[in-house]
Order: sequence, then C-alpha cells, then structure tokens
Amino acid sequence: MTACFQCIRSGNSPLAERDVSVSLRDVPFDPEALNFAGFLFNSLGDPGRALECFEKYNLFGNRHTYDIAARTGLGMSYVMQGR
Repeated sequence: MTACFQCIRSGNSPLAERDVSVSLRDVPFDPEALNFAGFLFNSLGDPGRALECFEKYNLFGNRHTYDIAARTGLGMSYVMQGR
C-alpha cells in the first residue's frame, strides 16, 4: 500500500489504481485495503467501484478503527451517484 501513496502523491493515478486492484486481489477482505481502495476510487470518479469496496468493508470490517471513515466514504459514493 505504501507504493500506492507514492503514486497518488506523484499524480500517477493509473499506477495507483493498478496497485490497489492488485492489493484487493491479494487481500480481498482486509478492512484497511478496502477503505483505502474505496476512497481512491471515489477520488478517481468511479463511485460504483468505491461503493463495492465500502459495502464489502461493512460486511467484514465491523468495529474496526476505520469504521467512521468507511461510512463517510460510503456516503460520498452515494452522493456521487446521485442517490
């Protein structure tokens, strides 16, 4: 995940998206990865993929330290989709 942060800081969104997709493939139920991926997809303008990450987080990340952030991201995804 640290490589993703560097990609985002340098403005290399396609590389960050690829790295996050690989991370989600390797650890599909990790709350931290799901939360980070959701916010990345929201920032890239893809609220559908972000919504999938946040909904999966809600299934597997209950009572996790990122719970409030994930709920915020979920709300952002809904607003971006016009819901």
